[in-house]
Amino acid sequence: MKTKIIIAFIFALSLFGAFTVKAKSFPSFPMAFWGNVKIDNVLAPIDTVINAYYDSVLCGTVTVKEIGIYGYSDSLKQKLLISEGSGPITFKFVKDGIEKTGINIISHTSFVAGETTNKNLEFITIIPATPTPTSTPAPITGGGGGGGSYSPPTSTPTPTPTPSLTSSPTPTPTSAVLGAFTGPVIIPTLPANPTRADYQNLLDALLQQLAYLRSLMSGQVAGASIGYQFTHNLQLGDSGEDVTQLQTFLKARGADIYPEGLITGYFGNLTKLAVQRFQLKYNIAKIGDAGYGYVGPRTKAKINSLQGL
Repeated sequence: MKTKIIIAFIFALSLFGAFTVKAKSFPSFPMAFWGNVKIDNVLAPIDTVINAYYDSVLCGTVTVKEIGIYGYSDSLKQKLLISEGSGPITFKFVKDGIEKTGINIISHTSFVAGETTNKNLEFITIIPATPTPTSTPAPITGGGGGGGSYSPPTSTPTPTPTPSLTSSPTPTPTSAVLGAFTGPVIIPTLPANPTRADYQNLLDALLQQLAYLRSLMSGQVAGASIGYQFTHNLQLGDSGEDVTQLQTFLKARGADIYPEGLITGYFGNLTKLAVQRFQLKYNIAKIGDAGYGYVGPRTKAKINSLQGL
């Protein structure tokens, strides 16, 4: 009797062991996703294919049967089924025969057997346009003394001045000899979104008009001097008779030195650029030199010598 009981017990253990081994071989239940799908904020059309990958290995696919829906919450309806795998799950879409991920890569952390997850897929393939900010004119800064480093300003194309409705009639032109005052200028109008160069051109024109009006009041137009000797250093931000004579001299050197030719009495960016061109032409200074764009001893000496002074 005891022997029969032992044999029965051993047989039961063998059946349990066989059941345990068999249970371990059961496959994992698939993971499922359902929800809406958009491409560039538009509901995905019918026949759009949604694919899922472990890295580059395809682990699931579904075709959109209703606009904007790739899977449903109803257990009996279509879902995106994912087979077992390791690592993040990445979603892609196929439209017009081309598979894309979008610039925003959509993924899920990992596979969980039997889990059903609501996940809305919103693919973006077009980078939204960024509005261009309106430029704000930066303050004009002056250089100090004859030393210090200097970075040349970025040259902005000078817009063609537009005549204003209040511009004065042009009188008989005065003689364009060295040191002569020029006639009145046409004041340019500012565009809708003015740049720093637009403001600078307007300022230069206003200062030139002011200098001309002052010359009329003082009677200097007829009695302008020829051969002005420069004795003072000049730099960005300076103004006065020395600057007026400097601009007149630079204008007389030609359009390759001072194409704008504005005589304003104010040492602005256009005058500085003209000085830099003059210095390059006569090997006085170059980009990176401390005195580049600054009228110091060497530049003054060259100007005076060219006038025979």
